[in-house]
Amino acid sequence: MRRRDFDYWILITVLLLLALGVCMVYSASSYYALRKFDNKEYFLIRQLTWAAIGIVAMLVFSRLDYRKIARLSPIMMLLSIILLVLVLIP
Repeated sequence: MRRRDFDYWILITVLLLLALGVCMVYSASSYYALRKFDNKEYFLIRQLTWAAIGIVAMLVFSRLDYRKIARLSPIMMLLSIILLVLVLIP
């Protein structure tokens, strides 16, 4: 089976949206972070950390064969439902 090429347009779109979101988080929270944590980049650093983790996860999952993931879909669906119910528990 031939390996598919990577779709760079999707990657570029995701990175642009991510950059826009990080800018919005920083501009909206820098004053609060400075007053609360004495570091105006507090939320920026947290957002960039999770963004980097998300990019790595996206690149890993983009290389997996979707048929392998599809076989695990019932388990992932059950896990998602359990996590959604846990949100409702105080």
